[in-house]
Amino acid sequence: MLVSTSSTVSILSADYWTAIPAGDQISALANGLGILVAILIAAIVTPAITNRKAKRDQQERLLRILINTWLTPSNPEYQSAITLIPLDFKDCRDVMTARDKLIECVNIPWPTDINGATEHLDRTRDYQAKLISLLARRLGFTIPPESLLNGSYITQGFIDRERLMLDAMASWPRIATALERSNEMFAPPATEPTDLRPSPEAS
Repeated sequence: MLVSTSSTVSILSADYWTAIPAGDQISALANGLGILVAILIAAIVTPAITNRKAKRDQQERLLRILINTWLTPSNPEYQSAITLIPLDFKDCRDVMTARDKLIECVNIPWPTDINGATEHLDRTRDYQAKLISLLARRLGFTIPPESLLNGSYITQGFIDRERLMLDAMASWPRIATALERSNEMFAPPATEPTDLRPSPEAS
């Protein structure tokens, strides 16, 4: 049983510990250490665990987006996911290298001949599959690039929708130019501003 002491006596002072019976000093020390450990856990460990979980959730969300949209690269969600990789996987050198190779391949001008275009498309999909596979491995999942390439499936309706979207985006500049020319053709002729000031003769 602890002996009551004055509130002015510090818990770290010698008077405090001498006021505690010898048999209770170890128990009091254990209680103090337990309180200190609880404070450290609440202040340091818990926020670190929370931040780590939030980071992993964001990484898994990005991986799911890429898996669902990698066959339709013009999808805004796919473009956003590729852009966010340096933010969510900045510490993963292999992932960043795979992303850089994909960006480098995509930036190569599209070949005009059929064979060159097919080869370029296959190479781009290989880089996409390798990138997704590395992201999955970092999160503890096993998704070989071959399984993505061999198991890729997309309906003809989805392909038609993607092509229609790309054609619409390509036509926007032509539509804007046509509207601008139409407005110029049917716009009323410019007139000189009317001077509303009274003439000197009238005054």
